Amino acid sequence: MDRILDDREKRYNEVLNLIDKTGNIVVCGKVNYPGVDKCNPYIQKAFEILKEALLASFKIDDYAVLKGYDGPAIIFSSNLKISDTKRTAVKIEEEHPLGRIFDIDVYRADGSPISRTELDFPYRKCIICGKNAKICVRQRAHDINEVIGKINSIIENY
Repeated sequence: MDRILDDREKRYNEVLNLIDKTGNIVVCGKVNYPGVDKCNPYIQKAFEILKEALLASFKIDDYAVLKGYDGPAIIFSSNLKISDTKRTAVKIEEEHPLGRIFDIDVYRADGSPISRTELDFPYRKCIICGKNAKICVRQRAHDINEVIGKINSIIENY
């Protein structure tokens, strides 16, 4: 678990470095997947699909793929308005067949993330019950194997 947390910190530092380098906002995309095995074939397949969706939606060609114990992530800068960038990210999360398992964060030039609620988007829904996902995670409302099974099934059926 410590390696996963270390990788999250490294990823955030890469976000900050890209902000410093470009002066633009930064987008970071990864796959939402519980547990400690974040580099399995399911994640790899879903990540490649996420990467293609992001590249097509943002029409970018300069990006970095980060790999580590927290799973793969893609980061790139955007010169769009932050609200337009977040709207595009949420559209992918809401409308793409695998969007529910995508986690696309948008960071301001000061390094702080913009939340869905700041733009009046609804909370993310739990993949199992449809309630607020943050509450289900916090309360550990569902067995981790049930969540992993559901995610794997979604990926397999894509």
